Amino acid sequence: MDASKARAGRKIGRIEPNWIVIPDNTQKILDAGNFKGLEYGEVALRGTSAKASTEPFWELKSSLTLPKMANTARFVTVGHVPFDGDYTKIVWIDDTPYRAGEIHYRENDLKAQGEFDVARTLEKYMEPHPALVVSQRFYQHCLKNKIPLAVEPVRIDTE
Repeated sequence: MDASKARAGRKIGRIEPNWIVIPDNTQKILDAGNFKGLEYGEVALRGTSAKASTEPFWELKSSLTLPKMANTARFVTVGHVPFDGDYTKIVWIDDTPYRAGEIHYRENDLKAQGEFDVARTLEKYMEPHPALVVSQRFYQHCLKNKIPLAVEPVRIDTE
């Protein structure tokens, strides 16, 4: 992470392409929630900056991978080509006229997965790496502690 982006007082940030990073004090707030599946990766600072925080930064990660999304028939890949089942490709959901489609999971698939608070998608969803999916409990903990987390809803299909 560029040292000029590691400013003191920041609660959460993002490094392109969409890796979520937090400072040490935010990590302590999240750790207090005892969230299932939450892991951290060490972030190295590149360069120097007089405004850089002295505390370490961490990447939000997860030890858990979700099952495949239920609405794979709506997936498209680079060039707006229909998804061919190749999970090494970046995918997004074609839901015209909306910018981003709605993620769907099957209820039975999630029950088989077991409870979680932070998990990564099986798919490389909209980025060259999996996206994170968080529980309502994790989201409410962030709201309560004024951690500005940008999220989109996930639909759970009963079949």
